[in-house]
Amino acid sequence: MENYKKAIIGVILTFALMWISIIQVDASDNRRTLNAIVGNVKVFFQGSEISKNLDPFIVDGTTYVPLRQIAEAMGNSVFWDETNNQVVISPSLGSGSLNTWQKDMRIQELERQVRLLEEELYMRTGTPFTEDWYNRGWYYDDWNYYDNYRWYDSIARLEDDLKRRYGEYRDVELDIYLYGDSRDIEVIVEVDFRYFRNEWNSLTTRQRDRLLQDICDEIRDEYPSARIKGKVEEIERDRELLSFDTTSRGTVRVNTVSSIDLRDLERELDDNYYDYFSNMDLYIYLKGDRDEVEFYVELDYDEYRRDWDRLTDSRIRTFMANIYDDIEAEFRRAEISGYVIDMYDGEDLARYSRNSRGNTVFRRY
Repeated sequence: MENYKKAIIGVILTFALMWISIIQVDASDNRRTLNAIVGNVKVFFQGSEISKNLDPFIVDGTTYVPLRQIAEAMGNSVFWDETNNQVVISPSLGSGSLNTWQKDMRIQELERQVRLLEEELYMRTGTPFTEDWYNRGWYYDDWNYYDNYRWYDSIARLEDDLKRRYGEYRDVELDIYLYGDSRDIEVIVEVDFRYFRNEWNSLTTRQRDRLLQDICDEIRDEYPSARIKGKVEEIERDRELLSFDTTSRGTVRVNTVSSIDLRDLERELDDNYYDYFSNMDLYIYLKGDRDEVEFYVELDYDEYRRDWDRLTDSRIRTFMANIYDDIEAEFRRAEISGYVIDMYDGEDLARYSRNSRGNTVFRRY
């Protein structure tokens, strides 16, 4: 029986090599005419015939059988590695004997099958493939379906490349997302201030501009005529840190001059007030523009609950009034309001503003 199985395997491997050869010849626009003997070949495995629906044939003394059915009958999986242009035979996923490379290849094949099923689903129903596609605004009709599918596949690979290259920039971890189409591309760069606030704030304007320029250059290498715009967001509070676009030559322009001023002021306030109450660590950030500014003072209420609760309303009011005055000195015409919040659940602990007459409006929660 062992010799019998080896013989079958030998047939399969011979066929695999020939099949790959045929694919390569066909790709170079060559054709080969074969004289085949059909209908007189049967294939048995472990005493059972498995060739009833296979139509094996013989060419020049070599027997050819469908590779997938034979391999699967022996408990293996067969799939096409499109990247490397090769057929791969491996134990099935349930066999417990797959190595990492084999698992990766099997996953690629399963993903390919999913894409084919998604294509068929779309052609039958017109339904977008995934929620992510729908959210990104990529809708399809029968006329532009294939072009858009290729665009999605291309932009997804580019997005992955950008994440690999710039996902960690000078100790700051970033997420990068691309939206739009091949003519207009929007770039979203996200940074989580819970973990990388100080690292981001320590970047110079030149370093940030260099980062954005490098990202846009990579995009324009792939899509030379694309118009690019984007923004950097702080995801914890869902606020914009800066926005940018590119000139016709691809040079990045940071558009939010007021945001730069706001960021500089934020850094100054954070340095001045982080230890205002000596037994608590405070973090300050700003949102808005020249016309409207909100300031937020974050603290870990679970850790400093007792210290915070001991503070008088007068001390908290004075603290928030000082921050208000510093902001007003930079943005005299802005409408300003401020909050002290728990840094983890966002719960308001105090609020401060002034009405049109300059009277203080303060509330402690």
